[in-house]
Amino acid sequence: MPVTIFGTPGYIAPEQASHSAAELKPTADIYSLGAILFDLLAGRPPFLGAHALSVIRQAAESPAPKLRTLSKLADRDLETICSRCLEREPTARYRSAHDLAEDLERWLEGRPIVARPVSPPIRIWRWAKRNPKLGVTIAACAILGTTLVMRQMQTRRLVDTVREQVLAQHSIAVLPFLDLDHAKLNPDLGSNFSAVLNVDLQRRGPARVLAGSFQDTSSAFSNAANIRMAARTYKARAVLSGTYRSGPGGIRISLRLTDAEGNLLFRRIKTAATVEGVFSEISDSDLNDIYSLLDQTNWDKLISAQEDAAFRNERSRDLLLAGRELTQRQSAADLARAIECFNKAIDAEPKSILARTEFTRAITTRTHYQFDTALLASASKAAREAVEMDGSSGEAHRALASVLFHTGRPADSLEEILQFIELSGPDVPAIALSGSLWRTLGHPEQALAWFELMAQWQRRPAEDIWIIGDCWADLGDDAKAEAIYRRAVELYPQLPDGWIGLCHLKLLNRDFAGARALCDENKNHHPESVYPRQMAAQVEFFAGNFIEAERFYSELSNTDPGGGSHFYSAVSYESALGRIRLERGDPAGGRMLLAIAEQKELSALAAAPGHPEILYRLAALEASQKNIVDALAHLAAARQAGLLDYRSMIVDPRFDALRSEPQFQQISLEMKESVDRLRSFAEAPPSIGNNALSHTQ
Repeated sequence: MPVTIFGTPGYIAPEQASHSAAELKPTADIYSLGAILFDLLAGRPPFLGAHALSVIRQAAESPAPKLRTLSKLADRDLETICSRCLEREPTARYRSAHDLAEDLERWLEGRPIVARPVSPPIRIWRWAKRNPKLGVTIAACAILGTTLVMRQMQTRRLVDTVREQVLAQHSIAVLPFLDLDHAKLNPDLGSNFSAVLNVDLQRRGPARVLAGSFQDTSSAFSNAANIRMAARTYKARAVLSGTYRSGPGGIRISLRLTDAEGNLLFRRIKTAATVEGVFSEISDSDLNDIYSLLDQTNWDKLISAQEDAAFRNERSRDLLLAGRELTQRQSAADLARAIECFNKAIDAEPKSILARTEFTRAITTRTHYQFDTALLASASKAAREAVEMDGSSGEAHRALASVLFHTGRPADSLEEILQFIELSGPDVPAIALSGSLWRTLGHPEQALAWFELMAQWQRRPAEDIWIIGDCWADLGDDAKAEAIYRRAVELYPQLPDGWIGLCHLKLLNRDFAGARALCDENKNHHPESVYPRQMAAQVEFFAGNFIEAERFYSELSNTDPGGGSHFYSAVSYESALGRIRLERGDPAGGRMLLAIAEQKELSALAAAPGHPEILYRLAALEASQKNIVDALAHLAAARQAGLLDYRSMIVDPRFDALRSEPQFQQISLEMKESVDRLRSFAEAPPSIGNNALSHTQ
């Protein structure tokens, strides 16, 4: 049955055209009210058409037009009310005429309508329009309050910024302290000291003291590169590093404060019976000096004042730079020219400490190529002058340590190099020299700790890693020594040290054929180095092949008559040639060479009493001349001074005359027992616990 439509097209709901009157709901009337409201405001109904059917179809298929497109009088809320009434879906319209009337009243009163909730700011704005006086008052209070809050926040931010800037200016990173007795980092001393320093400095003003991580071993040393890294890591303006060691006066602690580039700002050395006592030795004056330094915004004048006098003299500066470049070339001829440059730099600027230390360094480096007593005397004079000019110069103490090492005074040299580390901080050459000195003094287990520290510190495996093998060989652990030597060969095949160490091990174990094969395989690969020729000569000498040994030692002696003493087994060229000539039927020539060499060693012993290696070399010369009593006396003194190389002594032909002597056998046994005891220490080194004095117990 067709549906009869009642109502005026354009004012009836879409559902009214397709449903019976019984099915219609109040929402149909809402549509009609909306159409009437639309007509009143826009002057026309929502839909227009040529006939009634067209109007009804538009209402059913198309949304009603926006009121504001047809009327300038309507605002957005009134347009929303009309649109809500004219929704095609009945459920989307107002539910009743009452709801429509309430929304119209809200619109009339300027309140938010239900059909379109508005944001809080618009609600406030409409409320203010309804209550203008109260709105203005509240707005003024809100603006004033906001202004006050913003100013307070800005002030707080400014205070925080200024405080952070002051803290940054007074910030220090404290690196782990280095135990010079055991060549190890102390995990607690640095952090304990940083806590004490933080409290003391904050009594003087804003300050921030941070303890560097013990695990970060690469930043635990006080060279310039690691200081820069520590400063970046901990965002510190200054870096404090330190060392400590035991001595006759108690515990000696050095403190070094540098800027972020490693330039020295403050340095103190304190001594007390305990570590805790050392902390109390840091006076108010010291702390005031530190805080005063941190107060300064610029340290350029302080740093420039430390510049060596040679750099303020153009001629001496140029000579220094030229000498340094020549030293880097590492040849005897270039080192001779470098020595000349540094000597001229001293003449050009007599107040220069650096010129003297560089002069000394070039001479001591040259001794590896040719030993020259007169040159070493000049180096000693220059180094001592440098120390006298400035006893706080670390480089002056390093130069003196090097001279003392090369002139056979290892104990004095060790004290000087430790003073260098205290004054200037550790570096690879200082660590290496410390290890070499401990080894000379008969403590390869201590030397091993220093060399392992050096290997740990360096960014890549050290070229002189072989020296760790030497320590294990001294301690009688040939397996560990061989592993290190083989690693040296693998990492640095261009250097002879690895295979020479392997050859030395074979000699100690009387494997002369194996040692000779290694020499034959490698000796021509390093023509610039004297060590392969020294090892080849020693192999033949120890093997009893005296014809070949004489040929090798004669060639070596022609180049460096006083050489050989500082190579493995301490076989000087003269002592070997003297022993060989005795064996080959030239007793007069042999005795003459041995006597000359003996006088040299006696002079060396007078200059360095108690030096174990000199005593050993002297005993070898006396044994070669069958002076049994003196030889045994000097050998016993060498053992007492720390000599451990009993294995070389057993295979060295110079000691043939002592083999059957009970005292010789007893000395060998005592050396072996010492080696076994020290090896146990090296395999289980003492730990550094919370008590920094545990190493002295």
